[in-house]
Amino acid sequence: MTHNYIERLGNIVIATRLKNLTEKLMQDGIQVYRDMGSEFEPRWFAILNLLNDRGPMGITNIAAELNQTHAAINQLSGLLETKGLINSEKDKNDSRKRVLELSKNGMDIIISLQPAWQAFREAVDELTDEFDPELFSQIAKLEKLLSERSMYSRITQKMIELESPDKSVILEYKPEFQKYFYELNKDWLEEYFTLEPYDQLVLGHPVEEILQKGGNILFILVGGKVVGTLALIKHSDKTVELAKMAVDKEFRVKGYGRRLLRAAMRKALCMGFDEMILYTSKLLVAANSLYYSFGFLLTKMTTDEEKIYERHSFKMKINLIAQINVK
Repeated sequence: MTHNYIERLGNIVIATRLKNLTEKLMQDGIQVYRDMGSEFEPRWFAILNLLNDRGPMGITNIAAELNQTHAAINQLSGLLETKGLINSEKDKNDSRKRVLELSKNGMDIIISLQPAWQAFREAVDELTDEFDPELFSQIAKLEKLLSERSMYSRITQKMIELESPDKSVILEYKPEFQKYFYELNKDWLEEYFTLEPYDQLVLGHPVEEILQKGGNILFILVGGKVVGTLALIKHSDKTVELAKMAVDKEFRVKGYGRRLLRAAMRKALCMGFDEMILYTSKLLVAANSLYYSFGFLLTKMTTDEEKIYERHSFKMKINLIAQINVK
């Protein structure tokens, strides 16, 4: 069997191959419509049928139902309105929003294309039966996996793992890592300070206090041993705190703290945060030097922030977008 170059490239071109396949299916669909004398476009199908089934709907709800962005639905609805297939009016409960509904022309075109769509369904069934009847369940599974963890997140994690010359690996939280999160931070804090009530709360309940509130916890392993950790604590949709960063005493001054911080900044970007803050102490000379080298700047603490710890602390922050290519 002869393979062309795109096939020989293998799984790295998954997006290209899916795009090519989608374009081929779209082109064939358009040709069917043109043979019928219709200017209908395949990309109109889902939204028009949704409005036909559900009646008037807002753009936000349509976007959620069709798994598309608000901007994409807003653009498409504008086109369909100019084509005379839908009508729009202001939402009675919120004048800033628009409600869409099928027009008379939209209803007519749905009725006129029913025979074609039945032929589409039967042709698709026949095609999938020829190679994989479970195709659509597999597509749904792929969509779910990517909604839970994007391809961007997966690729950047692999880049972090592969770029380490010493074969150290950075992993996200696992239940079996919880004791290391506590022990590494306890040793670190007691070296300079004492464990305070807030420390005990976060270190003793990382799932409830960090993960379930939209944060994350990273660990760096060397030869299978956990030698460092840090937490990303969500403050708002755009701001995340770098906290509870600790490295085993035997593995300090070897670059593992730098790797952890770089990974944390990339992970925070993957999670949608724009700004990272942290609280530190003048006693932590090496850590503060690391923060400054990455571009963190001093910023003023609020009255509430000053009450978090009994130990004297100061606050730093960084714009993650501006530092997207940090070394």
